[in-house]
Amino acid sequence: MAHQLAVPPECYAAYQWTSRTISNHRIAIRTFLKFREATTQDAEALTTWLREKIVPHQRQLEALLDLLYARCQALQIEPPTRDRLVRLIRAALAAHDQYFCDECLRRLTPEVRQRLDDLLKPLPEAAATAGPAVLHELKLDPGRVSVETIQAEIAKLERLRACGLPPDLFRGVAPKILDTYRQRARVEESYEIRRHPEALRYTLLAVFCWTRQQEIVDTLAELLVDTTHHLRKRAENRVAKTFLADLKRVSGKGHLLFKMAEAALAQPEGVVREVLYPIVD
Repeated sequence: MAHQLAVPPECYAAYQWTSRTISNHRIAIRTFLKFREATTQDAEALTTWLREKIVPHQRQLEALLDLLYARCQALQIEPPTRDRLVRLIRAALAAHDQYFCDECLRRLTPEVRQRLDDLLKPLPEAAATAGPAVLHELKLDPGRVSVETIQAEIAKLERLRACGLPPDLFRGVAPKILDTYRQRARVEESYEIRRHPEALRYTLLAVFCWTRQQEIVDTLAELLVDTTHHLRKRAENRVAKTFLADLKRVSGKGHLLFKMAEAALAQPEGVVREVLYPIVD
């Protein structure tokens, strides 16, 4: 740049970044590139664009900043400062979250809301002592492979399905959005969720139940595969032990096996009853 302007590079360090000169230079640059300064209306439009088009699919700060800079360039707007853009992003995230929760609450019937609230109550066997809530039980991971574990996971799945969530409740919602609420519901205690405003409370519970059903179905499939493999292995071991025990009980088995092998090689296409039975009863 110094070569193009035919000035010493040291002039860059001496430039007055807070003087009237830089304001005039900025105006000249914007005029030459046909850009303009961002207005309050531009900030509102950018926030609306983020909330409606971007935030439903992307929530990472740095990625959102890159998209905002690209949007400003496409609109030929000089982007605000980074701090200002971060505030716009946070406003868009908050607006989207509120809309998402309100929409989720609107689609849940009073009966479904009551069933979701029941998940925050203590387990029936621990109600007298104010023990852990049903939600805590649903969060637990399965134990070792066993029939009891499979039955416990099936009971969880039935409890979640009994809540009666609409099948299309989160249709079209990006997995990243659901994962954000799922993680929050998993780490928060029942009493913390109970304190949230109505829309946020039911959204957290609904997202947890929705995603937890899918997790348990996957877990049951894995448990079934592991159980089948375990049973097959035990059956193979049992057959091998029985076969070996039978061999040990036969006297002179080495000689008999040798005669059987000779007969089988002599008549490989023969019938077992006709070839081997005469040798070994």
